[in-house]
Amino acid sequence: MTPSHEEKLAAVQQQVRARPAGRRLTISKRHPGHSPHDLGYKSDCHPVSVEALGEILGIDTARKVAVVEGQVTLGQLCKATFAAGMLPPVVPEFETFTISGLINGLGIESSSHRYGVFPNTIEDIEVVLGSGDVVTASRDSHRDLFSTLPGSYGTLGVVTRATVRLVDALPFVRSRYRLFTELPAYCREFRTALDEHSFVEGLVLAPRCYALITSDFSDAANGLDRYEAMRHGNPWYYQHVRERAQTGGEDLVPSYQYMFRHQRSLMWLTGIIANLRGFIEKPAGRAYLDREAERKVRETGFRSSLPVELGERCMINQDMVVAVERLGEGIEYVEKNLKVYPLWNCPARIGDVDMVFAQNKRRDRRAVLAVDIGIYGEPRVKPYRNIDAMRALQTFVDLPAMWGVCYLTREELAEIYDLAAYERVKAAYHAADAFVPIERKIKFMPKTGKQGKIPAWRLVNLWYEWRANRTKAKDG
Repeated sequence: MTPSHEEKLAAVQQQVRARPAGRRLTISKRHPGHSPHDLGYKSDCHPVSVEALGEILGIDTARKVAVVEGQVTLGQLCKATFAAGMLPPVVPEFETFTISGLINGLGIESSSHRYGVFPNTIEDIEVVLGSGDVVTASRDSHRDLFSTLPGSYGTLGVVTRATVRLVDALPFVRSRYRLFTELPAYCREFRTALDEHSFVEGLVLAPRCYALITSDFSDAANGLDRYEAMRHGNPWYYQHVRERAQTGGEDLVPSYQYMFRHQRSLMWLTGIIANLRGFIEKPAGRAYLDREAERKVRETGFRSSLPVELGERCMINQDMVVAVERLGEGIEYVEKNLKVYPLWNCPARIGDVDMVFAQNKRRDRRAVLAVDIGIYGEPRVKPYRNIDAMRALQTFVDLPAMWGVCYLTREELAEIYDLAAYERVKAAYHAADAFVPIERKIKFMPKTGKQGKIPAWRLVNLWYEWRANRTKAKDG
């Protein structure tokens, strides 16, 4: 018999209370995490298994909410709610993301200019505290925990259940693709689209090549092409945008597939990692890489086989958040100082986010519509010095994202975020000594002075070294 949620919750409480003195808690889960950070801190922690918490407890079509356990994935949730004609308002782009992971680590998508970041769509959160006690946090109860837990990266408690709001959904998303060669015109139309469309995103494909995609839910419309975004071998979404934007026009994407349209190509990182230009432009090559990417994410999340420090010297995996008025300035900054393409432009309403990690001291955040400029790829600027470049980037932006590398010091972050309020919540909810400090979860300013890109021949040798060590570990 499947255990009830109450029984699974009690098991988590028991594990938390069994924590040995002097050891901190870490989560053991069914799905691999999607953090790019070094997970070495877990080795000396007391594991708490949450693998059983993967059930959808109910969907209320009248209230338009779903009650789910923390390890439910977006894929599970979207399939179940779409069958009832609804979807979550904000669906970050990978089926393997979990509800608890998105609450702890935020999450945005092309609807975020209307609904905010993922935690804005949550009505209440059940949390097991470091003491083993359970509280249900909402805007009306334990509001300080409810507003601080998002963006805290699992340092305040164990999310075991959440109530997620839903919105009505139609079978398709109808998208229009436009290409701009002038940055001011692109930024102007980007801003106008936010008032007119349910989904808005942009891709900077190359210098003077800006694609704007505006979309809305739709019933089937005669005469429009259908793009199967999740079909193996089909052009990856950014390739599809590149092609359609050249001629303009519209098409239909099945709604579920639209939500995860960037998944097959891992945005565009699959093509960059494969580095086989002819291969990724062919259906058979893409189909092979689609299967390999799915397998890798299922087994290891976004973890690279290279040591984290080496990977950061080769690739940028970073989000930068600027006010929408600074979109053009932000694009120009990346083009000049990093030379990474494509760039993702995703708008998000953050002015009414009531959480410590959005109370930016740099500027008044209370009425700001922002844009996340996603920088995922290989920097082409020479010479590239990763620590210097990321520190300069995080000084330039309005809101440094801590999902990627964070090369600021804690003191510098305290000038931007209200870390004192975060520490008060940690103390009030028994998290200060129970959970790993945020400094160990997020990479603050590194002590090493190593910088610069790694020669390709060295990367090949590292790969062979890793394979040899892996074989030894299996045989030993």
